[in-house]
Amino acid sequence: FYKFLQKKFLTRGKNFCYNLGEVIKLLKKNELPECPVAKFFQIVGNKWKIYILQKLFERPCRFNELKNLIPGISAKVLSESLKQLEADGIICKKILAENPPQKVEYFLSELGEKLRPLIFEIEKFGKIL
Repeated sequence: FYKFLQKKFLTRGKNFCYNLGEVIKLLKKNELPECPVAKFFQIVGNKWKIYILQKLFERPCRFNELKNLIPGISAKVLSESLKQLEADGIICKKILAENPPQKVEYFLSELGEKLRPLIFEIEKFGKIL
């Protein structure tokens, strides 16, 4: 990592010298080294996604059920969060009826099920704070 920083910032031809804190601030998101913990928080780090997952740990739900079970979430945020979680492979959706209006149920994927013990431990930790 240090060699990457040295190449990127310390050899610009005019002998620029930054301290590490300044260099980190200058890095773009896609330039940071790969970190599994950061990747986890990018996928499920927003508060609404955690609420969605907690409800889906209980049982599969339809869109309006989730909207009613999660106080304060807007339809737009719920829709965007469900699309992102599905794109990341955390949840799946099952089409219940083809006729308009289309009825869809959301449930945890196999990967999403692996989050259950982790979120449970985070919940326990949150209770002792």
